[in-house]
Amino acid sequence: ATMLYWTVWALARYDIWLVDHGTCSTLDELSEIATGPYRDALNQDQSCKLILPDSGYRTKEVYEFCLRNPRSIPIKGDSGATTSQSIPIRVQQIDQYPDGRKMVGRGLPLWHLHPTYFREDLLNLLRVREPDDMDKDGSTLRIHFHDEIDRAFIEQLTNEVPIETK
Repeated sequence: ATMLYWTVWALARYDIWLVDHGTCSTLDELSEIATGPYRDALNQDQSCKLILPDSGYRTKEVYEFCLRNPRSIPIKGDSGATTSQSIPIRVQQIDQYPDGRKMVGRGLPLWHLHPTYFREDLLNLLRVREPDDMDKDGSTLRIHFHDEIDRAFIEQLTNEVPIETK
């Protein structure tokens, strides 16, 4: 049985909160998870605005899921010539499956994301900061985790360490 890992994040101008995380066995379960409801700071029910499944594995299944779920956009890690650290997101409109068969309708936008660019951002967010290390105008992006977060999740989030060579 395949296990899919998922996270729910809340985003604000300078803050990112991990709301929930877990595993499921099918992509269709993601729609239920995204529905929530998740309570915000004002005790209002919220649902996920976007579902971003990784299409690098079981690509056809991910594309079919995204075609059935209008708030879903497939993503793919890409460190090729057209997705670089200076252009970390590239959107490609696709209209066929990996086997060449045409999709019904208009197709999908596939977001190519440069993994190193975002990994460095994440590592910077996870770096312990001193209070005087924050921008004076409060514009430093901050990441927040809930108290019940399990160690296995943190280990997955931090298991890649960049190594500089000369």
